[in-house]
Amino acid sequence: MRNFERYEKIHDLVMKEFGNIYNKNLYTYAVAHTSMVDAYITLIARSRGLDVELAKVCAVLHDYFKFTRNMAYEHALRGASAAKKMLDESGLFTRTETETITHAIAEHSNKERTGEMMDEALKDADVLASWAENPAKSLSATREARLELLKEELNF
Repeated sequence: MRNFERYEKIHDLVMKEFGNIYNKNLYTYAVAHTSMVDAYITLIARSRGLDVELAKVCAVLHDYFKFTRNMAYEHALRGASAAKKMLDESGLFTRTETETITHAIAEHSNKERTGEMMDEALKDADVLASWAENPAKSLSATREARLELLKEELNF
């Protein structure tokens, strides 16, 4: 079992940056949503045989740009670029690992498209977190379809 030191370092950097979010509601949502996606991707990655540490890094970085810049427009693509910069500067990840992480982040908003296994794990964890935040809130047809498949996969 890995010790997840790299994940912990990236997690700490992200949470430190979240601490600079001036809007209390945005800060609360950033921490809660990111934590939920992180928890759900852990389960999904483990059940699908993916690298759990890399999956967890994807989760903590997936909306980093959106929350720290308070900018939803093209946040997945812009977030992938910001994540690449952070990962490269950390010196903790190989080029292949960085590519896997940033590709998943870049694709996580494309819920209707099927991609690489890590991409799909991040999309599914994001959908599951959105549903868990308010199960009564209706989801788009694409998100609802993903949720139904997840319910079957995870037996709930």
